Amino acid sequence: MINDRGRYYWVKRVPKRYAGLVLGADGQPVSQVRQALHTDSLSEAKAKALQVEAARLSEWEALAASDHESARAYYDASKTLAQTRGYAYRPVVTLASGDAEHLVKRTLAVTGENFTSKVAAQAVLGTVAETMPTLTELRDDYYGLTRTRHTKKTVQQLKRWKNPRDKAVANILQLVAPKDGRRNPIPMPIDQIQN
Repeated sequence: MINDRGRYYWVKRVPKRYAGLVLGADGQPVSQVRQALHTDSLSEAKAKALQVEAARLSEWEALAASDHESARAYYDASKTLAQTRGYAYRPVVTLASGDAEHLVKRTLAVTGENFTSKVAAQAVLGTVAETMPTLTELRDDYYGLTRTRHTKKTVQQLKRWKNPRDKAVANILQLVAPKDGRRNPIPMPIDQIQN
């Protein structure tokens, strides 16, 4: 936070991980971001700065997911981004068939100065399509969820435990997933895998 002429601003250097993804008003990548906190009270500025930082980091995470990772990671990041902006993520179809006043409130909210990002607007309006995880993502989630069961295993024991699971996933993908130019399976959501 900085104090400029009696008003507080949130200022943050863009982390290297998001370099080139965070754009300024002119559409060019920026290395530092500054946002007015609209207060001259230090305690109020500190509270607002925490909210602004959480929202910006969620937005940058969604940008990184849309740029580099799977569609599922982008969908998950968009849900988190909507929550940090004060809205539960709801698909646009659900919003449109629900309370019209709530939909108008969300739509008007994304036109304000706090929503300069297209990614944030998509998250709040629910236009990011829900995507199922890929089979390899499910396997990795399973590994993460069962991590505490294997804390006493040696590296070799853990490798022997993972090998049949990795081989099963690879075999299924080799049989049913479409292939790229090198005949490698293309990752696809599990609801799109057909026998």
